[in-house]
Amino acid sequence: MNCMCPICEEYDDQIFYRKVNGYHSNICNKCGHIYVNHLDDINQNEINKYYSIDFYENYMDDGYENAYQKYLKQDFVRKIFLIDKFLSVGSSILEVGSGPGYFASLLANKGYNVTPIELTSGAREYAKKYKKYYKIFQYD
Repeated sequence: MNCMCPICEEYDDQIFYRKVNGYHSNICNKCGHIYVNHLDDINQNEINKYYSIDFYENYMDDGYENAYQKYLKQDFVRKIFLIDKFLSVGSSILEVGSGPGYFASLLANKGYNVTPIELTSGAREYAKKYKKYYKIFQYD
């Protein structure tokens, strides 16, 4: 599938990763980022339904915490390595689309001042239920 990676903007054949609730996830050949393809044509109600608390509790059939430990943390650490090249510790970062806050927590633990914002209530509910990141802001 030829589409653009939202991180490195590579227009290459992206590797299909998995399909969840009718949406395809891809892995970028260049940077390894995993992302959902073609979310621009759905509305907020569909996004909330897709990213419900059940989505996070059953993420990749293993739960988000397990997927984080197995796969996502490595991706997040690579992104922080890139951020470290451009920002100094103590800088402020606005993370839009923070999900349940795992990336924001890593950034905060590293010493960045992070403000995570999340559109979906499911991600915020998951973060609150599992006490992952204590201050994810809602965007309306």
